[in-house]
Amino acid sequence: MVDPIALVVGPLVNTVLGKVTSLATQKYQLLQGVQEDVKKLISHLTAIQSVIEDAEKKQLDDTQTRYWLGKLQEVVYDAEDVLETFATEELVRQKKQQMDNDINSLSIDLLQSRLLEFLAGKPFLLVLDDVWVSDYNEIEQLLKLLKKGGRGFSIHHCYQVRDNEVREISDRLRHVSFLCNDVETPALKVIDKCKRLRTFLSPSVHRKSFGKALDELFRSLKYIRMLDLSSSTLMELPPSVQKLKLLHYLDLSNTEIRELPNSICSLYNLQTLKLLGCLWLFQLPQDLSELVNLQHLELDDIFWFKASTLPPRMGSLTSLQNLHAFHVSQTSGYKIDELKNMNCINGKLLISKLENAVNAADAQLKDKEKLRNLVFEWSSSNGGQQDEAADETVLEELQPHLDVKELQLIRYKGTRFPSWIRDGLLQNLVSLSFNHCSKCKVLSLGQLGHLVKLDIKGMLELEEWPEARYPSLHRMKISNCPKLRNVPRIFPAMTVLKIKKCESLQILPVTPFLNFLILVDNLVLEDWKETILAIASVNDQGQTVSEQLMSSFLHLIELKLINCPRLRALPEHFAPQKLEISGCPMLSTLPIPQFSRRLQHLSLDACQGGTLVRAIPETDTAYSLVISNISGVTHLPKLPHLTGLKALYIRSCCDLVSLSEEEESSLHGLPSLKFLSIQDCPQLETLPEQGLPANIECLSIGSCQSLKSLGSNNMMKNLTSLTDLYLHDCPALQSLPEEGLPSSLQHLRIESCPLLTKLKIMNIPDLVLEEHIENSPKTQLSSSPWYRRLICLQNVNNNIVEA
Repeated sequence: MVDPIALVVGPLVNTVLGKVTSLATQKYQLLQGVQEDVKKLISHLTAIQSVIEDAEKKQLDDTQTRYWLGKLQEVVYDAEDVLETFATEELVRQKKQQMDNDINSLSIDLLQSRLLEFLAGKPFLLVLDDVWVSDYNEIEQLLKLLKKGGRGFSIHHCYQVRDNEVREISDRLRHVSFLCNDVETPALKVIDKCKRLRTFLSPSVHRKSFGKALDELFRSLKYIRMLDLSSSTLMELPPSVQKLKLLHYLDLSNTEIRELPNSICSLYNLQTLKLLGCLWLFQLPQDLSELVNLQHLELDDIFWFKASTLPPRMGSLTSLQNLHAFHVSQTSGYKIDELKNMNCINGKLLISKLENAVNAADAQLKDKEKLRNLVFEWSSSNGGQQDEAADETVLEELQPHLDVKELQLIRYKGTRFPSWIRDGLLQNLVSLSFNHCSKCKVLSLGQLGHLVKLDIKGMLELEEWPEARYPSLHRMKISNCPKLRNVPRIFPAMTVLKIKKCESLQILPVTPFLNFLILVDNLVLEDWKETILAIASVNDQGQTVSEQLMSSFLHLIELKLINCPRLRALPEHFAPQKLEISGCPMLSTLPIPQFSRRLQHLSLDACQGGTLVRAIPETDTAYSLVISNISGVTHLPKLPHLTGLKALYIRSCCDLVSLSEEEESSLHGLPSLKFLSIQDCPQLETLPEQGLPANIECLSIGSCQSLKSLGSNNMMKNLTSLTDLYLHDCPALQSLPEEGLPSSLQHLRIESCPLLTKLKIMNIPDLVLEEHIENSPKTQLSSSPWYRRLICLQNVNNNIVEA
């Protein structure tokens, strides 16, 4: 049987020995001690080579194999430490002498090919060390490769510290993690014993302190590769951090660090620097560009916006994969050409202050195939014709790679968009946003077949949007485009549409599958463009199998109308679940009962007279009703039979005197009502003499300055389900009903009702009497859960009306 060590390690040792011997014979300016290590390493490798050749001849037993495996692993570690130290110091020397030598590396393809030659059909022994990856697909690729050999196993020297206890440990330890709060004491013991430690982790989320162990770690563990100091009280790194020349990974997340020392920029092997949750960190070290191997710079999104400037010469970080923001300046080291060779950037990139960009094509965004989300931003400025031309040139030169999926333009001052937008070259776009591009008059986007979301805001000069097909567009928001006269005729996939402050738009597009529609401050909008469509069903062969006639608003489930004074009616065929109307004086009808069978919430606000209130349809599905800012109504019109209504909010009806009409309570048809809120009705004098719905659980009355009575003597007593009663700012209310309060009442709060606070009220578990409250009840806090619930209901009311 052939020895498994010899099969894999033999050829590798031969290669390493040849390489080390070659290095030792060359005259490099090595630091003191390294050259001796190299000579020692040659001796070790020569001995190993002899042992392996002997093993092939004699076939050692398992005990001997394990013994020599341990020895071999120590030497392999030594070899890697020395070679990597050598490579790092050589890089420093080359940088100081500004030499431009190419460093040749082994081809990955060649390495895989040679490995396959060693492993094909054979059993093998594999030692994996210093393997840290964020993408597990890389591990999967490795496993696929190794499956071509026989069975294998790996050996690691790892140790986990729990409960602050360090037992007997070997000086061969390479990887350690601390699952304890007190890290300082056990860390000092490990550092003292294990000088060749490669991994130091402290993954506990509890706040911990490293104390003196940190400086000792930096001074003693010169071979450390992975260092996790996260979730600690660390406020600064000691200068000795620069000694960690071989460090690949440093995690300082969730620490109190305020500034990174510039000495950290000498860690030329650093590939990952994590700074997530560092709330006090506002800038990066000045020489960050020296970290030429940096691939991952992990910071919270907020950092990129609160940092006034980034370090200069960021373009030197050609391996960096995540740069969320770049602020362009005309100063050397901050110009837009810094982006030229940063082709590994992926995800999102914001390029701001583009008014400073010159020769923007030097950014070579076309070559950045991994970028998926781009934001181009100009600073606030009115600008002149020169600025318009400059912005147009810059944006034309910033054409991104065709795989970009999200694009946003902010404060672009050109009068037209670049050709790559007008011609629809970015066919993979799914999201597009124009924010305050205030001088463009025509919105030409080409045919964007995959566009899902479109936002248009503050395009003050936009007049036309030529016809185009957007078969995948689901969500669109258009706001503050006062000159926009028309939009494309049909959006076949639209489900969410919001149009606000488009003061020249008269006609809506056809949207057969629209679910949510919000129309706000559209002063001349008058045509819903309601259409009866023939919807065809097509089989896999492209043949029409059925055809159905359908209204273009039949799928609409939520409609909000605010200040659209030219609208005369609602769509004829639509059955909403949620309907909110405010400031639409020409509307006089609501959906008929046939189309009200799924209505759950209705809000009527800022209407003149009681026409819309009288038009409320009878339905058993309505859950909540808001009536607010209705002027010219002294007596609340009788509400229809709403058997399912649970909550009624009456607010800011300045002329309302009574909740009864024609000697009958307007609330009589609400048998399921649980919550009744009456606020800001200064003329209201009394509650209905006929009483309130018997099932009310919570009653809130506030800012009704003329209210004198809560109804008949036995009205409150008959509310046998009432648990919560809140009275606020009703100065004319003289007394509670003579028959008293119901025994079910658990919570009573009376504020700013001076004639009531002097009453003697008994047998209420939770009673609060306040003669005068300075602050609004909306901002008051209480420890009572019921009161928080009541305030929540009031806020829901406010949000519904004011949204």
